[in-house]
Amino acid sequence: MAFCTIIQNNSHNYLQIFRLMERITFEEALKKLESIVTKLEEGSVTLEESVNLYEEGLKLSKYCSEILDSAELRIEKVNQQTSQ
Repeated sequence: MAFCTIIQNNSHNYLQIFRLMERITFEEALKKLESIVTKLEEGSVTLEESVNLYEEGLKLSKYCSEILDSAELRIEKVNQQTSQ
């Protein structure tokens, strides 16, 4: 399940989320991320599966972070409006 695309620019990889292939809520993404962490900690998956899970986990983490950042900005905006 791909959540984002890695775009190569010069010698750096920039992770940009520009298209969600399926719409999921923050809670669903967090639950998937927790599941991935559990699988990786158990050590019961192959190396290839581990790498794939790690990659998906990074994408989910980025997705969740962006949602949290957006929520924080909304809260700051509300606080600014109510304090004026």
